[in-house]
Amino acid sequence: MTVPAGEAASVRPGAAEWRRPSWRLERVPAGGGVELTALLRDLVEDPAHRRAFAERLANHDSEVWVALPADSDSASRSQPGCTRTSSGAVGLLLAETACARLQILLLAVSARVRGMGVGRALVREAILWAIDADLDAVELEVRESNDRAQALYESLGFVAAALRPRYYPDGDQAVLMAVSLVDLPV
Repeated sequence: MTVPAGEAASVRPGAAEWRRPSWRLERVPAGGGVELTALLRDLVEDPAHRRAFAERLANHDSEVWVALPADSDSASRSQPGCTRTSSGAVGLLLAETACARLQILLLAVSARVRGMGVGRALVREAILWAIDADLDAVELEVRESNDRAQALYESLGFVAAALRPRYYPDGDQAVLMAVSLVDLPV
């Protein structure tokens, strides 16, 4: 998606708004195999969506972050047979870079911690990574009917850039949202 200049809000993180959350965020290697597949199984209900995102996770060009409680034991993840889900992962963000933009493809948060800042923390981490990678924007799409998610993205500087009518099988349209990273203060 191309966002015309001036139509996407700039992110201007202040120290108070961008403090690290009480979640430990880890950027994990794409193609993470069984561990990420198990996490997808726990976080994404629809089997068709799970398969589609599993294929994207296998792409070594994907960027993947997971969220774990800050007090989780990272040593347990390195033990054989221990998946991220068994070590307490509560969220996943999957993105890909194209044309100097980070495109968020999936944000999934465990139902037991929704509303506790996990999604916000993951999106912020992706934005900060995109800034460090000198990208121009971060983009995503969200169901028009998902007001809660749209409010989250707007609070992080995203603005609606376009609509995709009847995008989802149930007829709901997608709202394309973007945040420009071009004019950030150095």
